[in-house]
Amino acid sequence: MNQAVVPLMKRPGYSDSIAKKLIDALGNIPLYLRKAQIAIYSMPHLEQLMATILPNIKVLEKFNGLRAAMTSRDLDRIAKNQTNWQRIIQKYGQDKWKQLKKVATLGTLFQIDPTSVVVKNLYNRVRGNPNAIAKLTPDEKIRYEIADLYYSLPSELRGVLITEDGKSGIVPEYRKYRQQKFNAMIKNWTERGMDPNVIEKMRQDFNDPEKKLSFYIPLRRDQGVYWLKYVDANGNQFSKIFTNPIEREAFKQEVAAQGATDFDETSRYSDIQGADSSRPPTGFLGEVVQMLKETVPASAGRKELVNEVYDIFLSYMPQDTLRQELSSRKIITTDEGLKQFGVLGFNEDFLEVYSEEAPRIVYQLNNLRWVIPIENVMKKLADQRERYKKQRGDASFMRGRLDMPPEQVDLVYDSIRKRIDFSYSPTYAPWVYNVATGNYIFSIAANISSALINTTTIPMLTIPQLAAKYGVANTLKAIGAASAMFAKAPTEGGIMAGKLRIGDWSASHGATGEYAQFFKELINRGVIGAVAEQELLQAQRIKMSGYESLGDKVNYLMGYVFKNSERFNRETTLLAAFMLARKSGKNFNTALEEAVADNNAVNGAVLPASDSRLYQTDLGRVLLTFRKYILNASILIAGTFNEALSRIEPNNEQQKLLRTVARRRLLGIYAGTYMVAGIGGMPLFGAAEVLAAMLMGEDDEPYDLQQEVMESLGELGLNGPVNAMINLDVASRTGFTDVLWRDDPKRLAEVGYITFGLEKLAGPTYSTITNWQRGFGLLADGEIWRGSEALSPAAIRNALKATRYATEGALTKNGTPIDDDINAWNMTMQIFGFTPADLATTQARTGAEYQTSQKLRQRRVALLTQLYAGVSAGNGDAVEEANDSIAAFNDANPTIMIDFDTIERSFKERDRRNVESIDGLYLEKNLRQATIPYVSPRD
Repeated sequence: MNQAVVPLMKRPGYSDSIAKKLIDALGNIPLYLRKAQIAIYSMPHLEQLMATILPNIKVLEKFNGLRAAMTSRDLDRIAKNQTNWQRIIQKYGQDKWKQLKKVATLGTLFQIDPTSVVVKNLYNRVRGNPNAIAKLTPDEKIRYEIADLYYSLPSELRGVLITEDGKSGIVPEYRKYRQQKFNAMIKNWTERGMDPNVIEKMRQDFNDPEKKLSFYIPLRRDQGVYWLKYVDANGNQFSKIFTNPIEREAFKQEVAAQGATDFDETSRYSDIQGADSSRPPTGFLGEVVQMLKETVPASAGRKELVNEVYDIFLSYMPQDTLRQELSSRKIITTDEGLKQFGVLGFNEDFLEVYSEEAPRIVYQLNNLRWVIPIENVMKKLADQRERYKKQRGDASFMRGRLDMPPEQVDLVYDSIRKRIDFSYSPTYAPWVYNVATGNYIFSIAANISSALINTTTIPMLTIPQLAAKYGVANTLKAIGAASAMFAKAPTEGGIMAGKLRIGDWSASHGATGEYAQFFKELINRGVIGAVAEQELLQAQRIKMSGYESLGDKVNYLMGYVFKNSERFNRETTLLAAFMLARKSGKNFNTALEEAVADNNAVNGAVLPASDSRLYQTDLGRVLLTFRKYILNASILIAGTFNEALSRIEPNNEQQKLLRTVARRRLLGIYAGTYMVAGIGGMPLFGAAEVLAAMLMGEDDEPYDLQQEVMESLGELGLNGPVNAMINLDVASRTGFTDVLWRDDPKRLAEVGYITFGLEKLAGPTYSTITNWQRGFGLLADGEIWRGSEALSPAAIRNALKATRYATEGALTKNGTPIDDDINAWNMTMQIFGFTPADLATTQARTGAEYQTSQKLRQRRVALLTQLYAGVSAGNGDAVEEANDSIAAFNDANPTIMIDFDTIERSFKERDRRNVESIDGLYLEKNLRQATIPYVSPRD
């Protein structure tokens, strides 16, 4: 019986086979477990799982990539603009910059474009003629003043604001965004069936020169809810916002001393929940709403159309943008009769405002562009869901499809809906960004070892993934070729350090022919490029900085090695997979899609819309920081085990092939992992440890599988050849043992089970906090060097530790030597973050010894307690049982045996403590006396 090919990570679909029906039944995961699975899975995982039920997830994923790539390109252009404009401003100094800001402020307040024909003609007619200038009307005077300020500036500096031809600069940038947003809205309305006559009338109104904003820059104010309105000594009205009343009061006193009057203090706590129809909003949204009100009669559904506009913006736009779009702009008439659009008090640094506003506009614009295609796919997914639920009982329909209960299908669809909603405004609470930035700085920034460890993905996952399909020899050859292309000197992107360019590495640089087309497609779909580095860049930063400031250069260099190691993993995987697919005879598009699928399987999703639903929450974002790779690897390995062990129909050759590929991949993962992490890093080794402890260990004889492997096969067996060859601790930082909970006997011995558990669950966030706590404690104890280590970011901590090793060797906190002869190689590599392998082994052994000794000590005390309780109660059976247990303990541990003298001393001590206990509490006599002044007296 032939069936459709079942994607990996899925159990077999429906058939009449009793065996397969059993597998289907076992595969119907309980709802509470399925919820966790779906929350953890990324969109590529769901695409694979639900391929036979919701096939349009693949289309949705492609659209998400196209939107993200477009946004990424726009953000990159904004950053380059800002860099160029900053350079020009710095060239001409502060006085000229203040003059340019005045042009921008006056031009926006009075809607006067100095490059317009009317203003230029006026300026050319009266300039240099004081008598003609004196006869100008108030409206003409403000036009002339703005033009005079503008044309007295250097041409290059004027171009930052607006070039003389009106085509370039910040003002034309905003005009372009405004037009593009309107075009996107028109396209959406057209697809939704709005009356073509209404659309045409709106188009004419929008492009009417009399109604267009002639000169517009967003007048952004500071964030906050405490407002202060006042009139300055010159009679100008001002309005400013503050984050707290103390700050507002200080500013009020400052301007009052300068002659300000008519103060008005207000507070605005309301959030954006919907449109306020009592006052028209400002900006683009206000224009569109006003045009609808003027164009569409009430009888033709004007109210519904206006509500739809608000719904689109409320649903798909970043909230900070809405806060401005839904606020009114006051239009006042000055004493001279001029109309002033807005009140002074906003941020006049239009370049800083551009860095905040332009990215928001880009997100808004690309949401508008893609909302209809994405929502249409969501409708198709809803249709596919309903069709599946209706025809699930049809055997012919179900053949080759995953059998999943309807409520679980609903769960998947709802999870996808939430991811898409998040992608329209992918932001987190402010504290999440602060925590994420702290984790980045204190964990991986400038930490070269983390970046190099990151590349172990290639031998552990990429090579097994590809070799299972194309063979080991061909895969190694393709990996070598792809790596060589990546390793060419970077000539694009990056920063300039003097005359030296520090560029971004990429296999796309210099690629020709179909490889160039391949990389172009990957960039356009958001698979590689800046969009694929979201976690390192702190996903979806709203404020864009340029590329040339000192802060930008420092930040770039701090993340340089890790970012490029991430690029190496993705691009090498993608390119090698593409090469192998093409060599096997597949066409360009098929090879491209397979390469993307292989990359997703190995390196995971990169887009906010495609990420794990858990990662899109504030708490999940923190807990999964720098853990997405290991989570993705766990899912891949689990799916591979599932495919490798699946039961199939005897005559189903396609499923036999899938199982064979899965088994080869599994062997490859084990082989690759052994090379870099040893037996101790292999998948399920942690489970084997637990099982071994249960089956082979006893209360009297604790069993440690790691120590057994070390004793039997040595470090080469436990930690792998790489550790042994280079004497650097690579194994403990890679591999798949306890992927989300790595065993660390030394650390467990130091801090105990509760703290150890919190550290493992909360990841780098909790580790950073505990490092600070430990660091301050060490400083208080006079341990200045060790305290500084604990308080420092990883890159600095590594250097300080290397210096300590060089001067005193590796000592415990109490000064006891662990290894006082660390060679030059290991001290040098410690600077880059690599612990000597033999030191790590010694520390792990010490931790294991401590744990074992604690278990034996606790067992010994428990047996003495058991015997004492039996004797005290006069229970002969209990005493006999305790004596038998003690005999077994003595046979297993003769060096710490419990003899008659031990029992006698223990009983005497317990009796003494019982006698001296008061209210059930035993304290030494001098300690009890010391507590008397601090507690209330007994009756």
